[in-house]
Parts: sequence; structure tokens; C-alpha cells
Amino acid sequence: MLRNNDATELCITKGQEGTVAGWQSYIGSHGKLVLDTLFVQLTNPPRVVKLDGLPENVVPIAKMSQMIECTMKSDQIRKIEREQCCVLPNFSMTDYGSQGKTRPYNPVDLQHSNSHQSYYTCLSRSASAKGTLIVQSFQPSLITGGCSGWLRQEFRDLELLDEITKLAFHSQLVPEINGHCRNTLIRQFRTWKGLNYMPENLHPTIKWSAQQPHPLEVEVQDIQWQIVNRKENLNSNLKSSISNAPNSFVTAKGSMPLQYKIVEQTSTKHKADNQDESHIVKKFKTSHNLSKDTAKRKNENESDRPKKKQRLTTFDEDDAPPGSQWDGENYSCAYDALFTILFSIWVSKPKKWKKIFKDSNQYLSTLHDGFQKYLSGVCTLETARDAVRTLLYDHDPILFPSGHRGCSVSALATQMFYPVFKVPKLHLKCSHCNHTVIINSNRVGRVMHVAHSATGSISQILENHMCHQSQQVCGNCNAPLETKIHFSDPHKIYAIDVTDRHVTLSRTVKIHGSTCATTLHLKGLVYHGDYHFTCRIIDKSGNIWFHDGMTTGRIALKEGKFGSVSQPNLKECRNKQLCLVLYGHKA
Repeated sequence: MLRNNDATELCITKGQEGTVAGWQSYIGSHGKLVLDTLFVQLTNPPRVVKLDGLPENVVPIAKMSQMIECTMKSDQIRKIEREQCCVLPNFSMTDYGSQGKTRPYNPVDLQHSNSHQSYYTCLSRSASAKGTLIVQSFQPSLITGGCSGWLRQEFRDLELLDEITKLAFHSQLVPEINGHCRNTLIRQFRTWKGLNYMPENLHPTIKWSAQQPHPLEVEVQDIQWQIVNRKENLNSNLKSSISNAPNSFVTAKGSMPLQYKIVEQTSTKHKADNQDESHIVKKFKTSHNLSKDTAKRKNENESDRPKKKQRLTTFDEDDAPPGSQWDGENYSCAYDALFTILFSIWVSKPKKWKKIFKDSNQYLSTLHDGFQKYLSGVCTLETARDAVRTLLYDHDPILFPSGHRGCSVSALATQMFYPVFKVPKLHLKCSHCNHTVIINSNRVGRVMHVAHSATGSISQILENHMCHQSQQVCGNCNAPLETKIHFSDPHKIYAIDVTDRHVTLSRTVKIHGSTCATTLHLKGLVYHGDYHFTCRIIDKSGNIWFHDGMTTGRIALKEGKFGSVSQPNLKECRNKQLCLVLYGHKA
């Protein structure tokens, strides 16, 4: 796909598709081949293009110079100039980019489309139903659930604005309808015509009636704009806002009004901050239902009393582990399941897990901060969850979307446990001469995806995964190399994706490090079914707890004890199948 409007008269325009017909190259300064000109045969151009010496509809795309800004780890910005042909491999395109095109064969992926308009755009590109291929499942509710409230409101407003425009053109509007913005204009028109007035030929789906009224919107007043000089007007504006503050509030019945006192102080500690402007301090004196003697003693005690340390919430072994409530606006079941298990692991020893979370990546570090605030009573687990979710959405909005689209818990665990600060090492050891090659590899994360052919216990499968025969051969003796995964610092949490696999759960697994192996214990299980994730938590006493943010809310339900007769079937949970297993270090 061409990505630049080089010559519109030759159909070399942004978005035009084509196939590579040939290229010209030369030897660069480093002795490598460099692409100079790419020849592209255009696919269905608006008109036939014929250049001398080239076949029909074949056009040259010359390389162009582009400047790229790179931000270094030290926050310094370096500019790199590179030359390249402005084309992209056309393996897919967005619904927006496909507009205006007709495709005989049109494979569409509707899974990540978030509106019926997107569905329409994708499907209407097809020349025929026979040539349309929907590659995976989609959400029928987007096209069968009826018109949303905001869209119905938008269509109604547009119809009313059309009616106002038509009447204004025929000079049939009264002078009182003179609003200069949309909200004001529609409000004036409906007040004049009556709330039950509807334009002619209004579509039945957006008509209103006594049963389905269309109420008058609240009038919105424009804010007066002014240019503010911060240095000159800071003191005067702040004084004015404080002095007028009592007039802005209505005192509740039975309470005493607040008394405001403005005290101007000039600090001598920070002279640089106070050269041009003074600091204004607000003091609020509140009347209490106390006698004068009681109030006096209270003030004396408070002045001498040392500040209390913030009290943290604690959890006993028999307490139900807390979890996060399911978000029905932005589906959160994958986050609820994984983060609830992580909290049960973290809360056992917050000081110990702080270093582990902080040394991993920004996502676990942010999650630790949220957990800490939850224990301090500052925020909820939902707030902690959403803080991490925002980071993940900014990183990859396709994998971690918002709205009524969920994400894969396996992809979530992979990103949450991705090694950033301490990279695992691959040891390639020759089976014949013991020659060893050590490679740093970010491809080896703390989430293992069990192969379809794997059988046996998770402990055995993990052991085989950590040590297996490589495809490479030794450079000394040409014998096959054996791959061993060693974590420079064995991670204290490890996840295993067992979706649609017939494996046996292990109570413990071993993760090999550079000097020793770490034993991890079964801590949590995530289940999936009917487009929803739930989880089970196994605490340090072996108690099994069930959590579903949709049904159990912010608490978990006790289901039995691990290894006992009352232990439930851990591979299945309430018509949902096991998909992810979490192991953690014993506290």
C-alpha cells in the first residue's frame, strides 16, 4: 500500500494498493544493498497509467528522506534521518482506510470493531456475499441491540436542526430563535414549537411520544473568556475567590457556617519563590458542638500529640480474600481474575513482594502501588486495577481494549510478567564437548504455553520446557546443542497457559536460576467459559476460595481445602474450564 501522495495525476496516492513489480538498488557506504527505487503495479487504479519504458499501471516509487526523533533512556532526544520508499506491506487495513474501496474477496475481522458503523464499513466493501469471509467470532449485540441512547439523541438533534434550517431559509422563524450554538438553538426552537412537535418524515425509530418522551435539555450558559496574566493577577484573583467563597455555598440545615480568614504570609525559607508574589493562606474556623473548655482541651491535646502512622488493613487466614468488582461498562473479568490472585499472593508479605513487583516492570510496579493504597484505605482494588489497565491500553489498545470487549487472560499474564529489568538467560550447551553459549533473551517470559502434544503433570512439562534439545549445533564439534533456561534472578511468580490441554495439576514446580532452583507453590487458577473469566485462590493454609467479580463481587467464597476429601474438581469450575495456572513463592 502506498503511503504518500507523490503524484496524484499518476494515481500514486496515499492508500493506493499494488504489487511489487521490481526494484533498483545500489551498494551503500557500509557495503550493503540499499533500495533506491521500487516499481509497483497498481491494483485497479482510477485510470490507466502508462509511463515510457514501463508496463501498463507500473509506477516508480523513489526513496524519500524522513526525520525520526528518538528519546533515549536519559530523556535526551536524538534525530535520525533515514531514506526509504513510502510503502507498507498490505496485509490488513482499518475500517477507516478501507472506505471507498470495493473488494471481490473481502476477509474481515469484526472482533475488535466497537460500533455498528464499523461493521457496516467493513462488510459493505465486499462486491458480493460469496466473496466475504468473517475470520472469527463477533458481537451480534452491536448490530441487533437497537440504537444506542446517544446516537438516537444525535439523530433527533440533526432532524431538528434540519427543520430549523429549512424554516430559516423560508423566513418562517420568529426573531426569538437567535441562538448561536447548537444547544441554545434547539432549546429555543422546541420551546416555541412545543415539546411534542416532530419534523415531518421523521423515522419511526427516533420518534418520541408520551411513553418515550424527548425531554428538554438543560440550558448551557457560555463561559466568559478572558486572558489571565498569572504573575499580575494571582494575588488579586485568589483573594477575590476566597472572599467570595461563602457566597457560593449554602449552609446545611442545623450546621454552622464556615468562617474564612485570609492571612498573607511571606516565607523566608524559599526566597526565590517569594520575590514577586506573596503566599496566601486560608484558615477555616469551624464551630463545633463543644463547650469552650472542651474545645480548649481538645486543641491543646492535638498540638502536643504526635502524628499517627497510617493504619494498614490486615487479613487473617480465615478471612475471605478480597477481589475487585466486575466493571460492566468496560469488561474487566480477565483483570479481576488475575489481579485477585496476585493480591492474595502480595498481601501475605507486602514488604517482601514490594521489591519483587518493583524490580519486574511498570505494570507490576503500578499494581503494587495500588495494593498499598488499598491496604491504607486510600483507594479500592478497582482503582488499582484500572490504573494498570490504563497503562496496558496505552501500550496496546488492540490486545487490551476498553468497552464491551474483553482481553485474553493469557496475553494479560504475558504482559504483566514480561521481564524488563532482569532478562532471562539461555544456556546452549553442547552434548559432546560441553561448549556453552549464554544468550540474553527477552523471548523467554514467565508465562509458559503448554503445547498440544504435552501430557503428564505440569511439573514434568515445565521441567522439559526448561531443558530441551535445540535446533542449533555446536560450532566446535557440530553436535546438537541442549537449551537450558536460567533466570538470572528466579522469578517468584510463574504462570502456565493450559487452555484446552489435558494435564495434571502439580502442587509445586521448580524454576531454575543461575545458582539454584526455586520451588513455587500453586497459588491460583483461572477459568474461562461463556466469554467470562473467574478464578480460584489457594491461600498458604491450603484453603480454596472462589471469586467472580460479576456474582461474588468484592469477596470470595470458600469451597474446600486443597488435598482433602472436600476438594472440588480443580480442572473445572461452574461450567468453565481451566485456562491458566499461577504458581508463587511461599511466604
